[in-house]
Amino acid sequence: MLSIRWDESTRNTLASDAFRQYIATNNILLWAGDVRYPEPAKVAERLQVATYPFVAMLDQSQSPTRILAVDGMGCS
Repeated sequence: MLSIRWDESTRNTLASDAFRQYIATNNILLWAGDVRYPEPAKVAERLQVATYPFVAMLDQSQSPTRILAVDGMGCS
């Protein structure tokens, strides 16, 4: 399962040149959405998201799209 702890270290990693280069080199697409809008709400519904924020990893190299991981990161 994919799990991300959202803290300053995570923000620094995601904003780093090395991470951005890795994403570009490996043809990875990152997408963020606000569930108050129709398209992100549909995605959240399809993934059966129960807590927010959440992160999902999808594989679109095949058809149909495979869901690899979904992780709700609500505060406990």
